[in-house]
Amino acid sequence: MNYQPQRSWRGDRWSSLDLSVVSDLPTPALLWDVEAIAANLERMIDVAGGPDQVDRLCPHVKTHKSRDVTAMQVDRGIRSFKASTVAEAAMAAEARAADVLLAHPLVGPKAEAVVRLARQYPATRFAGIIDNLESIDRLVPTIQSNEMVLDVHIDVDVGMHRTGVPLGDELDQLRSRIIASKSLHYAGLHVYDGHLHQASRRQRNDSARVILDQIRSDLDRHPTETIIVGGSPNFEFWAAQTSSTCGADTGTNTRWRLSPGTTVLWDIGYAEQYSEADFQIAAALLTRVVSRPGSDLLCLDIGTKAVASEMAIADRFVLPAIADATIVAHNEEHAVIRTDRRSDFAIGQPLVALPRHICPSVCRYPNAHLIRDGRITHDRWTITARDRWPSDW
Repeated sequence: MNYQPQRSWRGDRWSSLDLSVVSDLPTPALLWDVEAIAANLERMIDVAGGPDQVDRLCPHVKTHKSRDVTAMQVDRGIRSFKASTVAEAAMAAEARAADVLLAHPLVGPKAEAVVRLARQYPATRFAGIIDNLESIDRLVPTIQSNEMVLDVHIDVDVGMHRTGVPLGDELDQLRSRIIASKSLHYAGLHVYDGHLHQASRRQRNDSARVILDQIRSDLDRHPTETIIVGGSPNFEFWAAQTSSTCGADTGTNTRWRLSPGTTVLWDIGYAEQYSEADFQIAAALLTRVVSRPGSDLLCLDIGTKAVASEMAIADRFVLPAIADATIVAHNEEHAVIRTDRRSDFAIGQPLVALPRHICPSVCRYPNAHLIRDGRITHDRWTITARDRWPSDW
């Protein structure tokens, strides 16, 4: 295998990055380290069981939204993907994905959209999720009028209480309706445990094991073709527990597919909370000092429109070069930080910022500037699926 453990979460890479070559680079800007992305992909394959088990992976593309990154995965044998938006699903198909699950309720125009995707990309097998009978009643006429059969996964609510149906009688009723339909094909279950984010691996594993036991009980009652399971925090648990090579009781003729997403780029939030996970931070933001408004204050051009801002102000990003930095104000185009080292930083000086949450930070940028061999280049990759719908639709 090509993967070599790095154990670099905040990393010397970002602290020592040569910023003297970015004088003409507008800020704020998104930076991607191509070698770190590649290492993360190799690590994902390693966790899944190695190159011979690469078909167990069904990574989410919502983190990077990039056709180039998706192509890197396809080149490594990963052919199945999960998407949240129609644009992401189309992007994965353009990157030669064999299977794409649109893991967002097929309501409104999304029913017609999945039909259009299937016709526009016949080499890709598309699927959707369902979690209620009303959605079936609305979806079936659209699928039927287009004379096609759509694969659907039942979205299972295992505790997040966002979408999905609990395992049990309600799910059984939904499954029976799908199986009885001539326009829908019951493809399996979609199980996302995004509510499990305890810092303790043991606690996460214990909680996930309860879910696994519930799924196995359902399998005892009803055969299921495919189960797409998990996210990034519990990726290694699901990989180990559903691997037939480890002697796991995985269900007769059931394919378990693992669905991490953030593992491709990683971020400081996951790196600090899940320090045992061996992934590298492969994305950062470039910002500049634009003002020095007080004796211990610096103002940067990395406002709320430039970085994910759903958490408390002080937790939105980390500056590797300023260990004592505290974010004290955050507006649309400005971030004010407090530091005792204010005099060390000149007006216009570039700095690297590590977003606490990378996924909603990436989609704020039209492209990513690439780092190769530890140097920022002028190469860029487009954030292909930045918008929710394809631009030509």
